[in-house]
Amino acid sequence: MKSVLIQGLLAMSSLVVAYLVWTDEDTESLREEVAVLDCDAQRIQSIRLKTPTREVAMSPRGEIDDRFWWIETRRVQPSAEPAVNAFVAGDAFDAYARNFGPLSARRDLGVVDAETLAELGFFVPAEDKAVNHEAAGDEAAKDDKAAKDADAGDDKAAGDAEAGDDEEKEPSTLALTCGDQEHAFELGGSAYGSGDRYLRTEHDRVYLVSADLVRNAETASSLMQRDLLNFEMSEVDMMVLLAFDEELRLKHYNRLDEAQADWVDANEPDRRNELYGNWMSQLSRLRATRYLEPDAEPGADLEGDVRVAPLATFVFLDESADELGRVELVRANSELDVEYYARSNATRGWVRTLRSLGKQVAEELRPLVGLDAAPEPEPVRMIPARSASDSASDGAGVRTPPHGHDKGDH
Repeated sequence: MKSVLIQGLLAMSSLVVAYLVWTDEDTESLREEVAVLDCDAQRIQSIRLKTPTREVAMSPRGEIDDRFWWIETRRVQPSAEPAVNAFVAGDAFDAYARNFGPLSARRDLGVVDAETLAELGFFVPAEDKAVNHEAAGDEAAKDDKAAKDADAGDDKAAGDAEAGDDEEKEPSTLALTCGDQEHAFELGGSAYGSGDRYLRTEHDRVYLVSADLVRNAETASSLMQRDLLNFEMSEVDMMVLLAFDEELRLKHYNRLDEAQADWVDANEPDRRNELYGNWMSQLSRLRATRYLEPDAEPGADLEGDVRVAPLATFVFLDESADELGRVELVRANSELDVEYYARSNATRGWVRTLRSLGKQVAEELRPLVGLDAAPEPEPVRMIPARSASDSASDGAGVRTPPHGHDKGDH
């Protein structure tokens, strides 16, 4: 009986040990992180990332009670003009910025030598590598002078090759301005498995920081304010549609219950119309795909002659009839394409929206305000010119793109 009990205890101990090993990764993540820079998130004035192929700059704009972040990305392309994109930062940026206030690390590796820096993926100048190689050679000479001579030759050849590589390399950096103090960090490689990045401070101390610290900056578009609305639809009690000199007021019934929520004409609340709910669903899914330059007007990013047509304004009111926000929708016809643009409190400027969804929203505007439906224009794709005999035989010809600029075109 005693032996059975002992065996049971041993089995239980093995299970406990196995569980601890299995959860070791989770235990590691719960350990207290190491402070790198003590900076309150509200004091951050800029965040900048620079790599050999990309530059990203993030900075706050606006007044204290209306502060927002503006992000500019610049992709460096060999033998081509840099591709520049700029946009308002969305809610995802708030979580990202908290990584810097304060800035902490998973591990503190201290100050390491040049050889270790190179192994961790940091940029190491050729002269520093040469010094490291010479030190290693001197140590080896104590045991074998012949080996030292051979190693010296190999090191020189390797050093020459590395020097050639270094001429084309630049260290990747991450810079943070906290208050009036700027702090620059050099970025190394990624840790195996976790993807976390090595970071070196101005005082040559090396840390291992969260992968998100760099990854979200490298893929800055993930931080873009894409939603046209910066409030929840459950907050909306009334939506006022202004289009073609007509007005439609839609009442939001059961707005706090998503499953039972419905939209009805405020003037005919007892009459149900599925068109309202389906159309409002499309409108709420309208997103920004790219931002125009500040102060640019719709169609400014298109080539050739452009016709601009204001389509509608959507005003969202809460239960106190206070305005939550508004969205303007515009269509622009270029010589080749049709694009839809929107501007709202959330985007602060004009953005291009997804064409297919913009078209769906626009197509229902006239029926919604009691006017006859009219098809939205299709993109004009130029057809290669044909000979006169071909045209005469089947009546086909070249499609002519629209010309002129008429902001009053509906």
